[in-house]
Amino acid sequence: MVFKTQSPLFDNEIDPDSDQARFEFSGKNPSAPGTTRNFTIVEAERLTAKKFLKVLEELKQKNCLSSDSLAAVFSSPPPLLITPYLSAQNLETLEQHNLSGVDFCGNGVLLGKGFFMMRSGFRNQFKPLPVAMKNPYTGVAIQVAETLLNCNFLPSQKHICNSILKKSGQISLSQVNKALKTMEEDSIICRRGRIICLRDADSLLASLKKNHKRRKVVKRLYVTKPWDIGIQQIINFLNNADIRWSHSPLSSLHYTQNFKEPGPLGFRVNNSGLLMSAFPFEETHLPGQADYVFEEVTEPLAYYNTTILQDGRRLSNDLECYLEVNPDNEQREKAIKSLRARIIDRGYHEEMRKKYPKLFGKL
Repeated sequence: MVFKTQSPLFDNEIDPDSDQARFEFSGKNPSAPGTTRNFTIVEAERLTAKKFLKVLEELKQKNCLSSDSLAAVFSSPPPLLITPYLSAQNLETLEQHNLSGVDFCGNGVLLGKGFFMMRSGFRNQFKPLPVAMKNPYTGVAIQVAETLLNCNFLPSQKHICNSILKKSGQISLSQVNKALKTMEEDSIICRRGRIICLRDADSLLASLKKNHKRRKVVKRLYVTKPWDIGIQQIINFLNNADIRWSHSPLSSLHYTQNFKEPGPLGFRVNNSGLLMSAFPFEETHLPGQADYVFEEVTEPLAYYNTTILQDGRRLSNDLECYLEVNPDNEQREKAIKSLRARIIDRGYHEEMRKKYPKLFGKL
């Protein structure tokens, strides 16, 4: 197979089975001295701004190697970037670093001792790449991260989107696409065709923790319960009322990590007024005397993918607990460490990693 660029200026044959390309300048006798230039091919897929900078560093290193000695010039010709599309800005950057590159749309720059050629202005004939999300480790994109952590190997981005929506999440396929794009650039995930694989759960959790902003508590009420009102009555009311709720991340951690510390049982609700009006709770300003603490949190993500127990209790999901609970004492720190290990282990697929070792890499 032979590829040709679409510009007459660069109407030269490039054999993809070879690692070198030869350019002959039209209008001159091909056998005349100085009319042929050899290059070492550096192929690159469609370039984002981040990928271009990475390829640029590779080209600069190869260019240094080819310039170290006279012998190197013949054994290792200067690099030539070949990629689907180079923008005018890409070409200017290559020129500034004395590097050469051509694309499949007719644009390119060729530099060498005693010659310079540039052609730009041909439009990109390839479909635009999805715009990467600036920060996929906060906001609605947390749902994507949570899905990846639950299962490291997913058949498609549409599958991720549908999985989130089935859990009463709120996200679009476009948002999933943009989040995955940035995660791929950050080497958090990788792809094999449409298949999406989480490569680095440790780095993903670290990025989520670094970018997390604690949920805004609109109102916090410490209350004592009437003697004739049991916890099951409250749970039944919350499950049947038009209220989104779950136990607070700290109280949820008490259940999942089997540790207890003194203090009232925590609830998160999106409408504390409705709950307070349903039962004769007495508010107290002394947290140590309270039976319950009701935190009014209106953010929908606070109630995403809650775990429902047999008695109707709703626990905050593990990722929410990991991000929200402050490990400010030894007992909490131990519980968070155990929770983190559980989150990483949950989505691990030994069979898939053995089948695609290069794809997944090391966790």
